Amino acid sequence: MNVTYFAARIALRDALVFVLVALLGFLGLFIAFEPTIAKGQSQQSTFNITMGVEDEIAFVAAPQDVSLTPPPSGITGGTANGSTNVAVRTNATLGYNMTIQASSSSMVNVATSTQTIPPYSPASVGVPDYNFSTNSAGESSQFAFSVTSADDPADIEQVFRHNNAANACNSTDENSTLGQCWLDLPTTALPIVNRGALAGPTTSATTTLSFRVHVPANPSPAVVQGTYRATSTVTVINNS
Repeated sequence: MNVTYFAARIALRDALVFVLVALLGFLGLFIAFEPTIAKGQSQQSTFNITMGVEDEIAFVAAPQDVSLTPPPSGITGGTANGSTNVAVRTNATLGYNMTIQASSSSMVNVATSTQTIPPYSPASVGVPDYNFSTNSAGESSQFAFSVTSADDPADIEQVFRHNNAANACNSTDENSTLGQCWLDLPTTALPIVNRGALAGPTTSATTTLSFRVHVPANPSPAVVQGTYRATSTVTVINNS
């Protein structure tokens, strides 16, 4: 009975010693590593969030169909005029440009497709005449156009700007006046406006496209009665 009792006490003592040693060992490890845990260094990582914004351009005022008036007579002749305005809005920082292109330089009789109002012939090919030069009686009819901007003449391509002193177009001067600088309609895309760098989304200055037909008395070729038509396309695109 006594032997059993003492054996139990020894076993209990050994167990307590084991537990104590284990606790002391754990405490030692904690003390050894605690400074690293408590005083560990923080870390930071900075990153960017980016997004691209695309350029865009749209007509604020698209060109409309033009009726030239008053209708000229096919025998005694006359002059008909008409115009349309164009304006765009863009967010392109480099600005935009505008071109015009016609399916034909002539006005064509809708009913016959054979009779035409021939294109205007400027003194220098590709350079507008400062004034519309009318043909004399017996000569051909003429169909021409002009590009102007009262709001911002600098936007107009140089070929359509004029020098008032010299009465000449294709000038570096920033003059743009209705009724000046006449040219035949191009059948390939012709630049007519080039707006440079912009600070932000901008509505462009108004560009006016003017058209004129002159029929001299007794024109040759003859101008028969009917409706004459020309089709043109204006294209605007952001600069890149």
